[in-house]
Amino acid sequence: MKKAFLILNLSLSVLLLAAGATAQNRLIKTRPMGTVTRDELVRSYGPLVQYSITTYKVWYLTTGIDGKPDTATGLVVFPVVENKALPLLCYQHGTVNGPNDVPSVRQGGWELAGVGAALGYVALAPDYLGLGESRGFHPYVHAATEASAAIDLIYATKEFAENLKFPLNGQLFLTGYSQGGHASMALHRELERNYSQTLPVTAAAHLSGPYSISGETFKRLISNEPYNYVGYTVWVALSYNQMYGIHDNVEKLLKQPYADMAMKFYRHEVGLFDLNKMLIDTLTKRHGKPISRLMFQDSLLENVSKNPNHPFLRAMRDNDVYDWAPKAPTRIFYCKADDQVTYRNSVLADSIMQLRGAKDVKSADVRSNADHGQCVEPAVLQTVFFFAGVQAQIATGTRDLPTLAVRMYPNPAREFARLEGLPESGQVILSNLQGQVVFRSNIGDSYMDIPLKGLSKGMYSVQLLSSKGVWYNKLLVQ
Repeated sequence: MKKAFLILNLSLSVLLLAAGATAQNRLIKTRPMGTVTRDELVRSYGPLVQYSITTYKVWYLTTGIDGKPDTATGLVVFPVVENKALPLLCYQHGTVNGPNDVPSVRQGGWELAGVGAALGYVALAPDYLGLGESRGFHPYVHAATEASAAIDLIYATKEFAENLKFPLNGQLFLTGYSQGGHASMALHRELERNYSQTLPVTAAAHLSGPYSISGETFKRLISNEPYNYVGYTVWVALSYNQMYGIHDNVEKLLKQPYADMAMKFYRHEVGLFDLNKMLIDTLTKRHGKPISRLMFQDSLLENVSKNPNHPFLRAMRDNDVYDWAPKAPTRIFYCKADDQVTYRNSVLADSIMQLRGAKDVKSADVRSNADHGQCVEPAVLQTVFFFAGVQAQIATGTRDLPTLAVRMYPNPAREFARLEGLPESGQVILSNLQGQVVFRSNIGDSYMDIPLKGLSKGMYSVQLLSSKGVWYNKLLVQ
């Protein structure tokens, strides 16, 4: 590591503000990456899909990790539709294997951006700095650059849409999963603080992210509990060491042979998955189980434990993204059994945002027994419903989803509730008031019975979403 990589918070803030003030001509070039038909998307993602999509790799101007101008890459996806002004959806991806495992080449979780476009958004997904074709080593869970890379791609996407004469309706939705949850919350905060006039946020949904770096993430680093994703811990250490210029030699951070393994990853000689396997195999062979703290120099851990202002702790606090009050409607979706990012990040973010005076922030455990991978589907599905509901409440714009005339009875109910007047296709979800999905079914007829046997007594939410419109109601189970 070299001190030359140091980026001071003040100077980076100035760069971000300057980018916002002069955000013109961010777009450098584009390349078509192919079209996916609606039929193909329906087979993969179900009947909610409305449109075929066209994908593009985009090169755009941003500020690099060294504070100098850099070319970054990302994915932009347009629905195949005419004469409709559509909203923007910024999707930020989760942890990837390395620089080439990114949305701009239709890897690295690009599918969620594709689904967003298929539902009627112009979707964009930044690769992040140090990934794709930007310079250097990716500053993992570094809030400021996650935000700046996304903001500049938003501006580039608006330019691209204007060049294509593709109308936008002025709405901007934000979401991201895992690392992308941290990135979307960082972006949301930056937009509301410094871009509220030029890029106002319509709504945001942050999914299963490590929002508390100095709290929950740090606890994982120093814990004596086994962790099967120790590669994440090393990436965080390398990232903050680079961005804050803490040490000039990785051996001051990590013991051998972990330091050599980390440097292979830093030089892009191995990917994250291989790094994680090497670390786990070595830790297990030496200590019987993979414990993150055993990789770090004892002197570093001792200094960190004694000094609350240690540079690493300051760097971690600088990348916490939960201590603020969003103005736009915000949802924080998570799964309590998450094995990679503890759900306590989401609960903490919700409670602090409420304490700070946020008017429309809610968190929800969308599937209690789901691990990190299993949580993607219910979290994304709840995001789809949430964003559709926000759009349905907005009076302006040309893409208003109408409210369907659906009848539900009996209500209150005991064994079942019947829905009548359903559209030809779509999806029905029954959730408890904590946001947990207890029933979900695709629509196959003009009516449907929702089974209620075995459910606890209380109030539930029934949601219907289709290409024809949306419908919501409360159901009391007795």
